Amino acid sequence: MTLKKRGRPPGPSTRFAKADSQKLSAAAKAILADGDLKISTALKRLGVFEETDLRRLRRRWNQEAPMFLAAAKPKAGSPPAVDYLSAFAKSQEFAHITAQMDAMIRSPEMLRAHEKITAMAARLAMPNSELARTINRLTAFANSPAMQQMIDAGQRLNRAMDSVPRAIDFTRFAPKTS
Repeated sequence: MTLKKRGRPPGPSTRFAKADSQKLSAAAKAILADGDLKISTALKRLGVFEETDLRRLRRRWNQEAPMFLAAAKPKAGSPPAVDYLSAFAKSQEFAHITAQMDAMIRSPEMLRAHEKITAMAARLAMPNSELARTINRLTAFANSPAMQQMIDAGQRLNRAMDSVPRAIDFTRFAPKTS
């Protein structure tokens, strides 16, 4: 009689295959960009921190590293990767847009708005201004024992009103309009 092993059969799990391939491909690109980078460091930079995930990915990397590295290398004769942001920054459209934005920022309307905002901020920041004193008084009252007593009384009144039957028709006391 042969003993039957329990558990998952040996070999790689197909459950993580696609996600692992994507992570290992990105890690291969990072390793090619920085030759001193190790696989664990590359994976951690990609956001893989779980020890079980790192172990599984390292095991697969050790088996298939040449394939991932070959796929990550740029092909001979292929056009270099284009940095679209740099290309746009050097374009005439970008120069025109930045010139328009600069003109708008330096316009008399924006300068007047800036002066008004600065003056308003200065008034609010002045500790002796009437507004600052009013805010300080309101804050002190909100934190006072009298305010706490008023809040407690309101809560007690609400609880008492919840126990009163609502059978009374108060509309009969309203003034009649005719």
